[in-house]
Amino acid sequence: LNAGRIIVYFYNGELDNIIEAEVMDIDEEQFRNGVVTAKLFGYMMIPNDTKYTQSKKFSNPYGDKTLLRGMAKYVVDEMKEDIYYIVGSGSTTKEIMDYLGLKSTLLGIDVIKNKELVLSDATESELLDITKNSDFKIIVSIIGGQGYIFGRGNQQLSPSLIKRCGKESIIIVSSLQKLVSLEGKPLLVDTGDDECDMLLKGVYKVIVGYGEIYAYYC
Repeated sequence: LNAGRIIVYFYNGELDNIIEAEVMDIDEEQFRNGVVTAKLFGYMMIPNDTKYTQSKKFSNPYGDKTLLRGMAKYVVDEMKEDIYYIVGSGSTTKEIMDYLGLKSTLLGIDVIKNKELVLSDATESELLDITKNSDFKIIVSIIGGQGYIFGRGNQQLSPSLIKRCGKESIIIVSSLQKLVSLEGKPLLVDTGDDECDMLLKGVYKVIVGYGEIYAYYC
């Protein structure tokens, strides 16, 4: 969506300042081994618009560790019995799985119930099936430097599943530094479903530590 806006502005002559920028992404090979690091793929010329172009992906493997452990403990302490918790991908949500002593799928989606792993690396159809007649919540983290919570790296969390869950049952976790790195930019969603994207707009509680919660808008 943001890319489309930039193209329109550039085509209409409203955006004519071009700069050289790094092309970076998560090193997925390292990510699968549990190491979060960014990889430089090269450089390219892009329109200079800080509102619609993303910040660098944020990789901070050493900071926030104490807060993240507190975040994981807080989320686990707040879990209710007999409710499915769908745990999104990423190293931040992995902290929750690690705290529970459960094996996690770093690039995939896991499901826990009563603090036990019931589904690993779940597909969209498996998620829809397991939650058909059950209460559930979705736990997602923020992509550092970008701000996406849905539509980037967690496509298994489909619009149908999100609508069934409801905004009030979405739990967002983050490191404090990731939240700060957004520099006040809103959280973003790109589910591929306009109705679902509109449903997700609003203010959320973002958990960054034990009882450390920030209100942030999407």
